[in-house]
Amino acid sequence: MIDLASRSGLALLREVTGLPRRPAGLAAEQRCEFVVEEASVRDFAMSFAHLVNAAELDAVVAAYTDDCMVISPRGQYAGREAVRRNYQAYFDPVRWFSFWTNVTVRFIRPFDEAYVSAYQYSIGVHTTEPGAQGAVSTDVWRVRRAGDSWQIAERRIDILTGHDHQVLLPTASAGVR
Repeated sequence: MIDLASRSGLALLREVTGLPRRPAGLAAEQRCEFVVEEASVRDFAMSFAHLVNAAELDAVVAAYTDDCMVISPRGQYAGREAVRRNYQAYFDPVRWFSFWTNVTVRFIRPFDEAYVSAYQYSIGVHTTEPGAQGAVSTDVWRVRRAGDSWQIAERRIDILTGHDHQVLLPTASAGVR
């Protein structure tokens, strides 16, 4: 198991991505199941992103286990009620729209527990003030099977501050008209 509390950021992304792509010891008949389950975890992650972007508080909170642990730039949250309070503050007064890229899925225990890692690019629009703000984060989850779906048991979000990310605008000298 990877300790999400003691490691952070890019180190966690590298650690998750460095895990074996396919769990060792899978029987031939499980290989097809592996492909389906990996897609299921990836679909869960993308569905979660859509729920967060729509600010659907109840559905977002339901995506977490009762005993979840979240470490983020806003603090550490244990349990669904703490996660609910965090998202209530997150959704107001700034509406965040996030995009997860470079999504990696690695199974811990096929097919009951897995890691998800990604870069999260977020744009925040304040509900009463003009302008927008942005952030680039690393996002690592440990998810567990919950019936036919998945839930987030543990999550670590770290804002990348060591790199100067800029939007490059086209110029006339670059041949763009």
